[in-house]
Amino acid sequence: MNLSNVDGSNNVWYDREKKCSMILQAIVDPDLRFRDIITGWPGKLSDATILKSLGFYRLAEEGQRLNGKKASLFEGTELREYIVGDSGFPLLPWLLTPFKRKARAQTEAPSRSSSSLPSSLLGPLLCRWALEKPHDLLKFS
Repeated sequence: MNLSNVDGSNNVWYDREKKCSMILQAIVDPDLRFRDIITGWPGKLSDATILKSLGFYRLAEEGQRLNGKKASLFEGTELREYIVGDSGFPLLPWLLTPFKRKARAQTEAPSRSSSSLPSSLLGPLLCRWALEKPHDLLKFS
């Protein structure tokens, strides 16, 4: 979410791309229903920093979220509930992130980056927000 009007002397709102922004994190289930959403954090903060400050994180770490029925795979292996995050998040038992590895050999075929997967899944669900004046309500644009 880009912000058009913020106090320029406070750089906490500037993200890595030097744009004034506010972070929006959302958890969406397989049926594309929002299960958790948080916004209002300055664009300069990392995804991992925000995640670790949320109630959802604490509840998931304590086993009170993502604690549904496990799926049986094979030979007694079970798969618990999990969410998918991009490379800005830590790898946790309940949070899958892209596999980080050394640079590929040039002979390997390029593949689509998995770090953009959560954003591409959320894309159809999100509307673009714009803040025209600091005191205005958020409006669709």
